[in-house]
Amino acid sequence: MNTTGLSKRYLRRTAALALGILFMASIGAFGISTLGQRDVSMRSVNVHALDKVLVAVAEMSVALEQIRMNPNLQRSRVEQGRVSRALRTAREGAFEMDAAFRAGRFSAEAEKIFLTMTLSLIDELRDLFLLAGIIVDPENDAKKKATAAALAADISRQLIPVLQRVIQEEIGAVDRATDRQLLLSIFATFVALSGIGVVIVLVLLPMERLIVASQEEIEASRQEALAASLAKSQFLATMSHEIRTPLNGVLGLNQVLQDSETDPERRQMLALAVSSGQSLLQIINDILDLSKIEAGKLELERGDFDAIALCQDVTDLFQMQAQEKGVALKLQLPDGVDTWWVSGFAKEVRQILLNLVSNALKFTDSGSVTVHLSEDQNPKDGGVLMRISVQDTGIGISGEALERVFEQFEQADASTTTRYGGTGLGLPIVKRLAEALEGRVSAESAVGEGSRFTLVLPVQNAISSAVEKSSAQRPEPVLAGTRVLVADDNRVNQLVAQKMLEKLGCEVKAAHDGFVAVQLEREWRPDIVLMDVRMPGMDGLEATRNIREAARDAERSAVSIIGLSANALQEHRRAGLEAGMDGYLTKPLKREALVAELQRHLSIIELNNKSETSKCV
Repeated sequence: MNTTGLSKRYLRRTAALALGILFMASIGAFGISTLGQRDVSMRSVNVHALDKVLVAVAEMSVALEQIRMNPNLQRSRVEQGRVSRALRTAREGAFEMDAAFRAGRFSAEAEKIFLTMTLSLIDELRDLFLLAGIIVDPENDAKKKATAAALAADISRQLIPVLQRVIQEEIGAVDRATDRQLLLSIFATFVALSGIGVVIVLVLLPMERLIVASQEEIEASRQEALAASLAKSQFLATMSHEIRTPLNGVLGLNQVLQDSETDPERRQMLALAVSSGQSLLQIINDILDLSKIEAGKLELERGDFDAIALCQDVTDLFQMQAQEKGVALKLQLPDGVDTWWVSGFAKEVRQILLNLVSNALKFTDSGSVTVHLSEDQNPKDGGVLMRISVQDTGIGISGEALERVFEQFEQADASTTTRYGGTGLGLPIVKRLAEALEGRVSAESAVGEGSRFTLVLPVQNAISSAVEKSSAQRPEPVLAGTRVLVADDNRVNQLVAQKMLEKLGCEVKAAHDGFVAVQLEREWRPDIVLMDVRMPGMDGLEATRNIREAARDAERSAVSIIGLSANALQEHRRAGLEAGMDGYLTKPLKREALVAELQRHLSIIELNNKSETSKCV
């Protein structure tokens, strides 16, 4: 698939480019912003130092004036303490101010003031500090202290306005630095946003276009794959339908001939022909099942069924095949239990078990195949789990091949396919069906030691209804004399159904399309109609609707209509039932299924007749 340039290498390069651009923009923005902050911070420190000196000098000036004006000893000591405290503060501020001046951190205007004095501001402060030191020194006499106080007071009065001017200049410098910082912050933001913009334009937008194009390509590929899968499934379903139609004639006529043939050798050959046809039908059914699953058309119908009876039916079905191979086919059931009614999906469970038992018998030449049914508890929700395992003593599967047995068209190796045949669809269908039923299937095997396949499904315990028991005990109706209308455009299919029905003692008439079927139903009044769904002209669905409408208009009882179709999809069955059909049989037509469906509808007819009779009485 074309990756439209969206590769790991491209993603790494573009990510590195984006990070590089953002990093450079961040560094630039940080440097610009830091530059403005440094200027503001430096000016603020200067103002703080000057302010500290000014306050200390002002306090010292007041104290010195008091000392000069009040020479008494007690008052002088108090003021000397003030001078001492102010001196410490002033020295700290002067030290900071001197360091800033030497480093050139004062504004040009402030430096001019520093330099226009007779002595520099720092020198004046040193003189003030020297005189203040004389005043606070206890060893000096009062006269010396008074003289020093007078001189210090003069110096402090001169320094205060100078310091105020310097502070004003530095405050102005702080304001100007703050304005510059604001501009620099705006510029830094612009640089950062420009970096983001460059990343968006040069990196993100091209990458977004590539990602969108890649996603569109992936989606287009996905749609193509879905369309191809759907087309394949539709093709398989159509081909299965087209194959099942002639196969109905092959199997049906062979079954009819087998029932009427008295020569043992010919009966054996006919039996082999039927068996071969059934094998072909099984392959077609597997293909159709797989196509339904892949096309998402697998429809599940939940109902109550006896799990023990289901397992018994499947094992009974394979008993003859097992006996012919000399393999013991056994069924192990829970102790002391005759029936186990559960709510689940009987059709799918039966199909899974059929595949597993058939597979086990295929690869077992001696020994046994054992079907084991048990009940477990679901550890997740405490519900019921139905566990069915099929264990054989066959050839076994290697560990490497065991990982592939649930893949389509896979078998253990080529020699297995050559020796035992098969399409490799049975186990994949088992796995898909188990997953559709929210269950799981697992396999354990070793070469030469046989295999064990286990199906685990969540079910719900159910109770068989009295109606089902009573219906099972009801005698089957006699088919002899039943009037059956067969509507099918295929002459071979007509013949198959007609011969099967005549063998059962039924009276049969045939129609080759829907128009004739509607006319014969009205004139001949059959008990049951076998209606092919797909016919030229008027198809079986439209013919069924016409028959139902005519019965309503004439206010007469409706005939039982059983749909016939080579298409086994559930949606076709639903379409037939919605059109008014009472049942549905798939081709190839099996004698057992036909008899069961006829008897079911005759039982319904008998019940309806009894009901009508009781109403009249």
